Amino acid sequence: FSNYLQDVADALDQYGRHTKADAIDTKLQRLSQTNNEDEYPILYHGTSEDYAPEDVQVGQKLSGLYMTTSQKSAEDYGHVRSYRLKPGVKVLDLSDGYHLWNWMQEQGILDEEDVEDVDLQNYVTGGQIFQYDISSRTHYADDIVETAHDLGYDVVKLPDTLHDENVAWVATHNGAIQSAQ
Repeated sequence: FSNYLQDVADALDQYGRHTKADAIDTKLQRLSQTNNEDEYPILYHGTSEDYAPEDVQVGQKLSGLYMTTSQKSAEDYGHVRSYRLKPGVKVLDLSDGYHLWNWMQEQGILDEEDVEDVDLQNYVTGGQIFQYDISSRTHYADDIVETAHDLGYDVVKLPDTLHDENVAWVATHNGAIQSAQ
């Protein structure tokens, strides 16, 4: 059965189509990862607030602490703080927009009307969920982070075409990160 799913996924990738088979493939291939000490990169968080890196508080303005692997991108938001994930944290990799769209449906984050919203689907699958949220239409990024936290994840990776590296790393709680300075 898993060989069949892999063949379907390969065919979808080859022809650039994404369907419900992707959701099945997602469940088989994108299982949560557990962090080993040096497995993940240094992550950067930019802020206009003045505090020591170890005094960071997740969820001050948004659910989670949003970080990037690009120090330059973090500078766009103010003072840069660097962090590492603590050993043993659970990471949910939703960095592919199509996988994220399917996961949002599976978790009930999207209602029937949302699922039929072509603009929303294009924003999510195109890695622009943050741009969509900035328009004050929704708070999907918060819903994603809160749902992941409720499911026991410490960190969520989300697609983000706003920056060059295209992935935002979001700590769902303070215990998931430590200062890298």
